[in-house]
Amino acid sequence: MSSYNVVLGATGFSSKDALTAGAALKYLQGVELQAEFNAISTAINSKIDSTLIGAVSGVAGLDTNSRISSTNMPFGYASSLGTALGFSIGVSGATTLAAPTAGNTLTIGQFAGSNQLALSGSTSGTVSVGTAAAAGTWTLTLPTTAGAANSLLQSNGSGVTSWVTALTLTGLTISSGGFTVTGNSSLTGTLTGLTGVTIASGGLAITAGGATVGGSTTLTPTAGRGLTVNGVSGTHSTQIADSTAALFDAGFLVLPTSSNTTLALSDRGKSIQATGTITVPNATFSAGDSVMVYNNSAGSITLTATITTMRLAGSATTGSRTIAQRGWATIYFVSGTECVVGGAGVS
Repeated sequence: MSSYNVVLGATGFSSKDALTAGAALKYLQGVELQAEFNAISTAINSKIDSTLIGAVSGVAGLDTNSRISSTNMPFGYASSLGTALGFSIGVSGATTLAAPTAGNTLTIGQFAGSNQLALSGSTSGTVSVGTAAAAGTWTLTLPTTAGAANSLLQSNGSGVTSWVTALTLTGLTISSGGFTVTGNSSLTGTLTGLTGVTIASGGLAITAGGATVGGSTTLTPTAGRGLTVNGVSGTHSTQIADSTAALFDAGFLVLPTSSNTTLALSDRGKSIQATGTITVPNATFSAGDSVMVYNNSAGSITLTATITTMRLAGSATTGSRTIAQRGWATIYFVSGTECVVGGAGVS
């Protein structure tokens, strides 16, 4: 490793100082200046990896406390042959990069095919961090905490991240073409955005919290029942909404009721406890619809037919029908313009 003595130099300044005034060799010549500059350059190049101890002054990019100043000291230099060289810096204590007055605190370039940052383990191994060649321009903002165990790091789409609870799926297989559950599965979070869902043997258990389906759902079993809903003693396990979004219990514990005096589409499959006239409208119901009417009074009531054809079951009689006191009538719609009425006390 070369050294440069500022007193002796390459030219020998002390010998020149000893010459008498006017001597030809006392004056510094151009070739001697060139020799001095070459000696200085050689010494600097050979000492570029030297350890700096204590305060250093007069070095570009370092202040008087050996800190990188606003002049941005380069980590590397170009040799006389034009080859880019670098060097390593050993730090015995903690090092802090102070926030700049503007711009980025630290910018690291990336050479094609290499990583930007390598973090070495205390005993062995290296973890490298890099970006894509076309990295884009964006900012990654990390959460303010370390997060809970098994949390996932989620982005808001702008680079701001936060911790979220992971969705726990057991017995789950995801393959091309769909999502298949082949055993008992437990969903403890919110599951959205699934298409092509297949539930095979073992079924799917939905516990507290339930499930919401935002679109039409079709059950197509290969054999047997398409859907089985287990009941709880004394309660209904299933509710069905009518066309007005009112919820009614489904099952055999109770028949949904209505208080309409003019039948409406929402009365399909319901019962009406009437004490007065009930009107059956035209072009409201469809084939297969039915409504039950109970006369909950001590006198007769009328089923008024505004529908095109109202038939008395078991006869050719048409027109409005009468339900005797405490009588029961079933109105079955053949079409939107024709219905059949039958039951105890119907005439």
